[in-house]
Amino acid sequence: MASRIETNAKRKQLVAEIRGFCAENKVSGGMLPPLRDLASRHGLSLAVAQGAVKMLQDEGLVVGAKGIGTSIVTRRFVNDEVFAYFRTGEATMITASEQATFAGFTDRLAELGSFAIWVQDIDRLLAQGAVRCRGISGNLYDALLQQRLVPDVDIPCVGFCEHAELSRDDRVRWDDVSGGRDATFHLLEMGHRRIVFVGEHGDSDSWGYQRAEGYRRAMKEFGLERNAVSVSTEHLSLEDAVVQGEKIAARIATGDAPEAVVAVNDKMAIGLLEGFLSLGLPLIAWPAIIGFDGGFAFRGQAISSMQLDAVEVGRTSADLLWQRAHGNLVGPPQTVSLPMKLIPRMSSQIGWAHRLHQLVEGFPAEISVNPITSYCS
Repeated sequence: MASRIETNAKRKQLVAEIRGFCAENKVSGGMLPPLRDLASRHGLSLAVAQGAVKMLQDEGLVVGAKGIGTSIVTRRFVNDEVFAYFRTGEATMITASEQATFAGFTDRLAELGSFAIWVQDIDRLLAQGAVRCRGISGNLYDALLQQRLVPDVDIPCVGFCEHAELSRDDRVRWDDVSGGRDATFHLLEMGHRRIVFVGEHGDSDSWGYQRAEGYRRAMKEFGLERNAVSVSTEHLSLEDAVVQGEKIAARIATGDAPEAVVAVNDKMAIGLLEGFLSLGLPLIAWPAIIGFDGGFAFRGQAISSMQLDAVEVGRTSADLLWQRAHGNLVGPPQTVSLPMKLIPRMSSQIGWAHRLHQLVEGFPAEISVNPITSYCS
Protein backbone atom coordinates (compact mmCIF):
# COMPACT_ATOMS: atom_id res chain seq x y z
CA MET A 1 0.00 0.00 0.00
CA ALA A 2 2.80 2.37 0.90
CA SER A 3 4.40 1.74 -2.50
CA ARG A 4 1.17 2.60 -4.30
CA ILE A 5 0.71 5.77 -2.26
CA GLU A 6 4.31 6.75 -3.00
CA THR A 7 3.84 6.09 -6.71
CA ASN A 8 0.66 8.18 -6.79
CA ALA A 9 2.48 11.03 -5.06
CA LYS A 10 5.30 10.90 -7.57
CA ARG A 11 2.79 10.74 -10.41
CA LYS A 12 1.10 13.89 -9.10
CA GLN A 13 4.50 15.59 -8.94
CA LEU A 14 5.15 14.65 -12.56
CA VAL A 15 1.76 16.00 -13.66
CA ALA A 16 2.42 19.21 -11.70
CA GLU A 17 5.82 19.59 -13.38
CA ILE A 18 4.34 19.18 -16.86
CA ARG A 19 1.56 21.66 -16.08
CA GLY A 20 4.18 24.12 -14.87
CA PHE A 21 6.29 23.57 -17.96
CA CYS A 22 3.25 24.25 -20.17
CA ALA A 23 2.41 27.38 -18.17
CA GLU A 24 5.94 28.72 -18.64
CA ASN A 25 5.94 27.90 -22.36
CA LYS A 26 2.70 29.47 -23.44
CA VAL A 27 3.39 29.08 -27.16
CA SER A 28 1.80 26.04 -28.78
CA GLY A 29 4.34 23.77 -30.43
CA GLY A 30 6.95 23.83 -27.66
CA MET A 31 8.31 20.38 -26.85
CA LEU A 32 8.27 18.62 -23.49
CA PRO A 33 11.47 16.95 -22.27
CA PRO A 34 11.72 13.27 -23.36
CA LEU A 35 9.26 11.08 -21.45
CA ARG A 36 12.01 8.70 -20.34
CA ASP A 37 13.87 11.61 -18.73
CA LEU A 38 10.74 12.77 -16.92
CA ALA A 39 10.00 9.25 -15.67
CA SER A 40 13.57 8.76 -14.45
CA ARG A 41 13.59 12.14 -12.70
CA HIS A 42 10.51 11.21 -10.67
CA GLY A 43 11.45 7.58 -10.06
CA LEU A 44 8.51 6.27 -12.10
CA SER A 45 8.18 3.50 -14.63
CA LEU A 46 7.75 4.55 -18.25
CA ALA A 47 4.23 3.07 -18.25
CA VAL A 48 3.13 5.20 -15.28
CA ALA A 49 4.66 8.33 -16.85
CA GLN A 50 2.86 7.55 -20.11
CA GLY A 51 -0.41 7.28 -18.19
CA ALA A 52 0.15 10.71 -16.65
CA VAL A 53 0.82 12.26 -20.05
CA LYS A 54 -2.24 10.47 -21.48
CA MET A 55 -4.39 12.20 -18.87
CA LEU A 56 -3.01 15.58 -19.94
CA GLN A 57 -3.58 14.67 -23.59
CA ASP A 58 -7.23 13.94 -22.81
CA GLU A 59 -7.47 17.42 -21.29
CA GLY A 60 -6.06 18.93 -24.50
CA LEU A 61 -3.01 20.36 -22.73
CA VAL A 62 -0.44 18.36 -24.71
CA VAL A 63 -0.41 16.22 -27.84
CA GLY A 64 1.93 13.35 -28.64
CA ALA A 65 3.05 11.89 -31.96
CA LYS A 66 4.94 8.60 -31.87
CA GLY A 67 8.62 8.99 -32.64
CA ILE A 68 8.39 12.79 -32.65
CA GLY A 69 7.70 13.80 -29.06
CA THR A 70 5.07 15.53 -27.01
CA SER A 71 4.12 19.10 -27.89
CA ILE A 72 2.47 21.74 -25.75
CA VAL A 73 -0.98 22.93 -26.77
CA THR A 74 -2.18 26.15 -25.18
CA ARG A 75 -5.72 25.59 -26.41
CA ARG A 76 -7.43 22.61 -28.04
CA PHE A 77 -6.23 22.92 -31.59
CA VAL A 78 -8.63 23.27 -34.49
CA ASN A 79 -9.97 19.97 -35.84
CA ASP A 80 -7.02 18.03 -34.41
CA GLU A 81 -4.69 19.62 -36.95
CA VAL A 82 -0.98 20.29 -36.85
CA PHE A 83 1.37 22.32 -39.02
CA ALA A 84 4.90 20.99 -39.53
CA TYR A 85 8.13 22.94 -39.70
CA PHE A 86 10.53 20.73 -41.66
CA ARG A 87 14.28 20.85 -41.87
CA THR A 88 17.04 18.47 -42.90
CA GLY A 89 20.32 17.81 -41.11
CA GLU A 90 21.30 17.24 -37.51
CA ALA A 91 19.38 18.95 -34.74
CA THR A 92 22.70 20.11 -33.28
CA MET A 93 23.25 22.25 -36.39
CA ILE A 94 20.17 24.42 -35.83
CA THR A 95 21.17 28.05 -36.30
CA ALA A 96 19.96 31.08 -34.38
CA SER A 97 18.19 32.22 -37.55
CA GLU A 98 16.31 28.92 -37.83
CA GLN A 99 15.32 29.11 -34.18
CA ALA A 100 13.97 32.62 -34.74
CA THR A 101 12.05 31.51 -37.83
CA PHE A 102 10.46 28.64 -35.92
CA ALA A 103 9.60 30.97 -33.04
CA GLY A 104 7.75 33.29 -35.42
CA PHE A 105 6.08 30.32 -37.12
CA THR A 106 4.77 28.68 -33.96
CA ASP A 107 3.85 31.99 -32.27
CA ARG A 108 1.68 33.02 -35.21
CA LEU A 109 -0.06 29.64 -35.38
CA ALA A 110 -0.74 29.82 -31.65
CA GLU A 111 -2.41 33.20 -32.21
CA LEU A 112 -4.53 31.60 -34.94
CA GLY A 113 -5.61 28.76 -32.65
CA SER A 114 -3.39 25.94 -33.91
CA PHE A 115 0.15 24.77 -33.32
CA ALA A 116 3.32 23.68 -35.05
CA ILE A 117 5.97 21.08 -34.39
CA TRP A 118 9.54 20.84 -35.63
CA VAL A 119 10.15 17.59 -37.53
CA GLN A 120 12.91 15.94 -39.52
CA ASP A 121 10.81 12.97 -40.66
CA ILE A 122 7.73 14.10 -42.54
CA ASP A 123 6.76 10.54 -43.51
CA ARG A 124 6.49 9.56 -39.85
CA LEU A 125 4.33 12.57 -39.05
CA LEU A 126 2.02 11.96 -42.01
CA ALA A 127 1.56 8.34 -40.90
CA GLN A 128 0.16 9.35 -37.50
CA GLY A 129 -3.57 8.87 -37.21
CA ALA A 130 -4.10 11.01 -34.12
CA VAL A 131 -3.53 14.34 -35.84
CA ARG A 132 -3.91 15.77 -39.31
CA CYS A 133 -0.93 17.55 -40.82
CA ARG A 134 -2.54 20.51 -42.56
CA GLY A 135 0.58 22.15 -43.94
CA ILE A 136 4.36 22.00 -44.18
CA SER A 137 6.85 24.85 -44.07
CA GLY A 138 10.65 24.88 -44.19
CA ASN A 139 13.28 23.51 -46.55
CA LEU A 140 11.13 21.77 -49.15
CA TYR A 141 13.46 21.81 -52.13
CA ASP A 142 17.18 21.59 -52.89
CA ALA A 143 17.80 24.14 -55.66
CA LEU A 144 21.33 22.89 -56.35
CA LEU A 145 20.28 19.26 -56.84
CA GLN A 146 16.84 20.24 -58.15
CA GLN A 147 15.42 17.66 -55.78
CA ARG A 148 12.32 17.77 -53.59
CA LEU A 149 13.05 17.04 -49.93
CA VAL A 150 9.51 16.27 -48.79
CA PRO A 151 7.09 13.66 -50.19
CA ASP A 152 4.33 14.52 -52.64
CA VAL A 153 1.42 15.59 -50.47
CA ASP A 154 -1.94 17.18 -51.17
CA ILE A 155 -1.58 19.82 -48.46
CA PRO A 156 -0.26 23.40 -48.53
CA CYS A 157 3.52 23.86 -48.57
CA VAL A 158 5.54 27.03 -48.01
CA GLY A 159 9.28 27.18 -48.66
CA PHE A 160 11.93 29.77 -47.84
CA CYS A 161 13.94 31.64 -50.49
CA GLU A 162 15.47 29.02 -52.79
CA HIS A 163 14.05 26.11 -50.79
CA ALA A 164 10.74 26.11 -52.65
CA GLU A 165 9.52 24.67 -55.93
CA LEU A 166 7.89 27.65 -57.61
CA SER A 167 5.45 25.56 -59.64
CA ARG A 168 3.85 24.04 -56.53
CA ASP A 169 4.91 25.84 -53.32
CA ASP A 170 4.07 29.20 -51.86
CA ARG A 171 7.28 30.97 -50.88
CA VAL A 172 8.55 33.58 -48.45
CA ARG A 173 11.71 35.42 -49.33
CA TRP A 174 13.42 38.70 -48.62
CA ASP A 175 13.21 41.58 -51.07
CA ASP A 176 16.75 41.10 -52.28
CA VAL A 177 16.55 43.71 -55.05
CA SER A 178 15.49 46.45 -52.64
CA GLY A 179 18.05 45.19 -50.13
CA GLY A 180 20.88 45.51 -52.66
CA ARG A 181 19.65 48.95 -53.66
CA ASP A 182 19.38 50.19 -50.06
CA ALA A 183 22.82 48.81 -49.15
CA THR A 184 24.39 50.62 -52.09
CA PHE A 185 22.56 53.87 -51.38
CA HIS A 186 23.85 53.73 -47.82
CA LEU A 187 27.44 53.64 -49.06
CA LEU A 188 26.75 56.35 -51.64
CA GLU A 189 25.31 58.58 -48.93
CA MET A 190 28.49 58.02 -46.89
CA GLY A 191 30.44 59.62 -49.74
CA HIS A 192 31.74 56.55 -51.61
CA ARG A 193 31.62 56.46 -55.40
CA ARG A 194 33.80 53.58 -56.63
CA ILE A 195 31.69 50.74 -55.25
CA VAL A 196 32.03 47.09 -56.25
CA PHE A 197 29.50 44.30 -55.70
CA VAL A 198 31.10 40.96 -54.76
CA GLY A 199 29.34 37.61 -54.91
CA GLU A 200 26.78 37.81 -57.71
CA HIS A 201 25.66 34.30 -58.64
CA GLY A 202 22.82 32.23 -60.03
CA ASP A 203 19.96 33.09 -62.35
CA SER A 204 17.55 36.00 -62.11
CA ASP A 205 15.62 34.34 -59.25
CA SER A 206 18.60 33.75 -56.95
CA TRP A 207 19.30 36.01 -53.99
CA GLY A 208 22.88 36.60 -55.19
CA TYR A 209 21.72 37.85 -58.58
CA GLN A 210 18.90 39.99 -57.17
CA ARG A 211 21.10 41.73 -54.60
CA ALA A 212 23.52 42.56 -57.41
CA GLU A 213 20.63 43.85 -59.52
CA GLY A 214 19.61 46.17 -56.68
CA TYR A 215 23.20 47.43 -56.56
CA ARG A 216 23.17 48.18 -60.29
CA ARG A 217 19.88 50.05 -59.98
CA ALA A 218 21.23 52.23 -57.20
CA MET A 219 24.39 53.05 -59.14
CA LYS A 220 22.27 53.97 -62.18
CA GLU A 221 19.92 56.15 -60.13
CA PHE A 222 22.98 57.97 -58.79
CA GLY A 223 24.32 58.47 -62.33
CA LEU A 224 27.23 56.09 -61.73
CA GLU A 225 26.20 53.14 -63.91
CA ARG A 226 29.58 53.30 -65.68
CA ASN A 227 31.27 52.70 -62.32
CA ALA A 228 29.19 49.60 -61.57
CA VAL A 229 31.38 46.49 -61.30
CA SER A 230 30.11 43.10 -60.16
CA VAL A 231 32.47 40.24 -59.27
CA SER A 232 30.68 36.95 -59.88
CA THR A 233 31.03 33.64 -58.08
CA GLU A 234 29.63 30.19 -58.64
CA HIS A 235 26.45 29.22 -56.78
CA LEU A 236 27.31 30.35 -53.30
CA SER A 237 26.67 28.40 -50.13
CA LEU A 238 27.06 30.14 -46.80
CA GLU A 239 29.80 27.68 -45.88
CA ASP A 240 32.18 28.58 -48.70
CA ALA A 241 31.50 32.33 -48.80
CA VAL A 242 34.45 33.10 -46.50
CA VAL A 243 36.87 31.07 -48.63
CA GLN A 244 35.69 32.70 -51.85
CA GLY A 245 35.91 36.13 -50.24
CA GLU A 246 39.55 35.60 -49.32
CA LYS A 247 40.36 34.68 -52.93
CA ILE A 248 38.48 37.64 -54.38
CA ALA A 249 40.19 40.10 -52.01
CA ALA A 250 43.42 39.91 -54.02
CA ARG A 251 41.55 40.72 -57.25
CA ILE A 252 39.84 43.85 -55.98
CA ALA A 253 42.70 45.16 -53.81
CA THR A 254 45.09 45.63 -56.75
CA GLY A 255 45.13 48.47 -59.23
CA ASP A 256 42.31 50.98 -58.87
CA ALA A 257 40.94 49.54 -55.63
CA PRO A 258 37.31 50.36 -54.80
CA GLU A 259 36.35 52.81 -52.09
CA ALA A 260 33.58 50.51 -50.90
CA VAL A 261 32.23 46.98 -51.36
CA VAL A 262 28.73 45.54 -51.22
CA ALA A 263 29.29 41.90 -50.23
CA VAL A 264 26.57 39.39 -51.08
CA ASN A 265 26.39 38.30 -47.42
CA ASP A 266 28.22 38.81 -44.14
CA LYS A 267 30.40 35.74 -44.53
CA MET A 268 31.65 37.03 -47.86
CA ALA A 269 32.39 40.35 -46.15
CA ILE A 270 34.39 38.55 -43.46
CA GLY A 271 36.27 36.60 -46.14
CA LEU A 272 37.20 39.82 -47.93
CA LEU A 273 38.49 41.37 -44.71
CA GLU A 274 40.51 38.28 -43.87
CA GLY A 275 41.91 38.45 -47.40
CA PHE A 276 42.92 42.11 -46.96
CA LEU A 277 44.61 41.15 -43.68
CA SER A 278 46.57 38.26 -45.18
CA LEU A 279 47.64 40.45 -48.12
CA GLY A 280 49.04 43.03 -45.73
CA LEU A 281 46.86 45.75 -47.26
CA PRO A 282 47.38 48.95 -45.21
CA LEU A 283 44.39 49.59 -42.95
CA ILE A 284 43.92 53.07 -44.37
CA ALA A 285 43.38 51.44 -47.79
CA TRP A 286 40.71 48.98 -46.67
CA PRO A 287 37.46 49.78 -48.50
CA ALA A 288 34.23 50.42 -46.64
CA ILE A 289 32.04 47.33 -46.65
CA ILE A 290 28.43 46.29 -46.12
CA GLY A 291 26.95 42.79 -46.12
CA PHE A 292 23.64 41.01 -45.65
CA ASP A 293 22.11 38.74 -42.98
CA GLY A 294 23.07 40.87 -39.95
CA GLY A 295 21.29 40.29 -36.69
CA PHE A 296 22.43 36.81 -35.68
CA ALA A 297 25.88 35.32 -36.25
CA PHE A 298 27.55 38.70 -36.88
CA ARG A 299 26.01 40.82 -34.16
CA GLY A 300 29.41 41.29 -32.55
CA GLN A 301 31.18 42.48 -35.68
CA ALA A 302 31.89 46.01 -36.94
CA ILE A 303 30.31 45.26 -40.31
CA SER A 304 27.35 47.24 -41.58
CA SER A 305 24.67 44.86 -42.76
CA MET A 306 21.16 44.48 -44.13
CA GLN A 307 19.25 42.59 -41.46
CA LEU A 308 16.92 39.75 -42.43
CA ASP A 309 14.04 39.38 -39.98
CA ALA A 310 13.81 35.61 -39.50
CA VAL A 311 10.91 35.91 -37.03
CA GLU A 312 8.82 37.69 -39.66
CA VAL A 313 9.65 34.95 -42.18
CA GLY A 314 8.19 32.38 -39.77
CA ARG A 315 5.07 34.45 -39.09
CA THR A 316 4.44 35.10 -42.79
CA SER A 317 4.89 31.40 -43.59
CA ALA A 318 2.35 30.50 -40.91
CA ASP A 319 -0.16 32.98 -42.35
CA LEU A 320 0.23 31.54 -45.86
CA LEU A 321 -0.21 27.96 -44.65
CA TRP A 322 -3.22 28.83 -42.52
CA GLN A 323 -4.95 30.69 -45.36
CA ARG A 324 -4.34 27.84 -47.81
CA ALA A 325 -5.47 25.18 -45.33
CA HIS A 326 -8.71 27.02 -44.54
CA GLY A 327 -9.61 28.06 -48.09
CA ASN A 328 -8.88 31.76 -47.67
CA LEU A 329 -6.10 31.66 -50.27
CA VAL A 330 -6.65 29.90 -53.59
CA GLY A 331 -5.02 29.93 -56.98
CA PRO A 332 -1.42 29.51 -58.12
CA PRO A 333 1.55 29.60 -55.71
CA GLN A 334 2.47 33.01 -54.38
CA THR A 335 5.79 34.58 -53.41
CA VAL A 336 5.80 37.07 -50.55
CA SER A 337 8.88 39.33 -50.36
CA LEU A 338 9.82 40.87 -47.02
CA PRO A 339 11.86 44.06 -46.57
CA MET A 340 15.34 44.19 -45.05
CA LYS A 341 16.47 46.61 -42.36
CA LEU A 342 19.76 48.52 -42.54
CA ILE A 343 22.07 48.05 -39.54
CA PRO A 344 24.78 50.74 -40.04
CA ARG A 345 28.03 49.99 -38.25
CA MET A 346 31.53 51.38 -38.45
CA SER A 347 32.56 49.61 -41.67
CA SER A 348 30.46 51.98 -43.80
CA GLN A 349 32.70 54.92 -42.98
CA ILE A 350 35.74 56.24 -44.82
CA GLY A 351 38.98 55.06 -43.18
CA TRP A 352 37.04 52.86 -40.76
CA ALA A 353 39.64 50.08 -40.38
CA HIS A 354 42.45 52.47 -39.46
CA ARG A 355 40.29 54.24 -36.87
CA LEU A 356 38.96 50.98 -35.47
CA HIS A 357 42.52 49.75 -35.02
CA GLN A 358 43.18 52.81 -32.85
CA LEU A 359 40.04 52.13 -30.78
CA VAL A 360 40.08 48.35 -30.31
CA GLU A 361 43.04 46.33 -29.15
CA GLY A 362 43.46 43.25 -31.32
CA PHE A 363 41.74 44.57 -34.44
CA PRO A 364 42.16 43.46 -37.18
CA ALA A 365 43.88 40.26 -36.02
CA GLU A 366 40.63 39.04 -34.43
CA ILE A 367 38.51 39.12 -37.58
CA SER A 368 36.46 35.96 -37.41
CA VAL A 369 33.27 34.38 -38.67
CA ASN A 370 32.29 34.00 -35.02
CA PRO A 371 30.95 36.85 -32.87
CA ILE A 372 33.76 38.78 -31.19
CA THR A 373 34.11 41.85 -29.01
CA SER A 374 31.37 44.34 -29.80
CA TYR A 375 32.87 47.19 -31.76
CA CYS A 376 31.74 50.79 -31.84
CA SER A 377 29.04 51.58 -34.40
